[in-house]
Amino acid sequence: MSGSQRHQRYGARPYAPEERFAGVAPGPSSAPAFSVVGHEYELFDEPETAAFLEADDNLIPWACDAEALVDRYDGRLLLDALPKSAVGKDRAASRGAGDLSSDDEDLELERYGDLHAAEDRQARQQAAAAAAAQQAAAAEEAAAAVGYTYPASDQHTAAQPSDGPGPASEAAALEPPFVPWFSIPAHVLGSIPATLRAHKIMVATAKFVRESNSGQTEIVLRVKQGSNPRMAFLLPSNAQHPYFRWLVDCPPSEDVSNPPPAVKEEADPPHVEEKPEADSQGALNMLTLATFIQRHGPTFEAKVRKQEQNNPRFAFFLPWHPDHAFYRERLQAICGADMTRQIFEPPAATAPANPPARGPVKAQEASGEPEPSAEERQAQRRRLAKELLAAKQAAAAAEEAKQREVQATAIAHHRKMFLSQV
Repeated sequence: MSGSQRHQRYGARPYAPEERFAGVAPGPSSAPAFSVVGHEYELFDEPETAAFLEADDNLIPWACDAEALVDRYDGRLLLDALPKSAVGKDRAASRGAGDLSSDDEDLELERYGDLHAAEDRQARQQAAAAAAAQQAAAAEEAAAAVGYTYPASDQHTAAQPSDGPGPASEAAALEPPFVPWFSIPAHVLGSIPATLRAHKIMVATAKFVRESNSGQTEIVLRVKQGSNPRMAFLLPSNAQHPYFRWLVDCPPSEDVSNPPPAVKEEADPPHVEEKPEADSQGALNMLTLATFIQRHGPTFEAKVRKQEQNNPRFAFFLPWHPDHAFYRERLQAICGADMTRQIFEPPAATAPANPPARGPVKAQEASGEPEPSAEERQAQRRRLAKELLAAKQAAAAAEEAKQREVQATAIAHHRKMFLSQV
């Protein structure tokens, strides 16, 4: 049967090389026409030839397994090596979302996060945060000087009566404040943490982000720890985020994880000439300490005094130190005259009948001047708070300008690395 006879028999038009071989194409009219092209082939039934081709003499050994003989057209010859573990049907069927590694879950969350509803995305974030909460808690316990859980203590403190300190307030009083022992740029002074525990958490997190050499590590931690208030410094909108970014981008040369050992002071340093007014760093330390004393009571001041008695950064505790008068003035302005008297005066049972006038508070009492009223103390506290807030806002404004420059540089650097990898 010729080609034209076959086309006439099966109702297909002859194939022309210049025409479309298949699909919808416009015909003579405006209506589209569907064309199908068939090719002729012939089948041969030769058992002898088939047996000859399947004989062992015509097979070749497989490179990955010398005992396996395959045909020269077998697809296994394209493999360079045998896979170490083949996934069978039963194993593939039993595999679920729980078998994925944590990295795969993070990648899936970032890749398909926008396709899910808001509640599904929040559930995934909470599940990821719960998995990382144990590691964060272990790191905090290892870094803390005294075991203390903030949420439980805060709830317990609210339940304590106001007559006396309870266990939660005692634990809070033992929490040491963070006083930098290394040089810090002026633009991040307003972003430093309040406690030593928070500083150690930030240092450990910054070290992990820096050593990972990946721009996604901080984003993944931000997603996992979104509901953890202790890791709020990961958010760009947080007040302590500039200090955290400084630890990541510009780590100090000295050790910032643990404070240096206390240096023993001289026994009698009254003749040393120093500045009459406290410097900015010392004033910030005194304001921070006075704030904690106002929150936790006079016992906190006594514990810090005993703990840091050999630390030169807390030398203003000594009555003969030039900054001691400034420290007492700030303490009285923030905590009030009553609490200041409890700190610096002995108990009433052991106090002498007519104690000699010493210090600014005693001089005021000896002169007969009236103590400031509650409204005056409150106004003075508000004034000090405004001064501290203004200093922090000025530091934040300078930091914001620098952050914009750092972010632009980081974006350009990551873009350059991405283009070089592509």
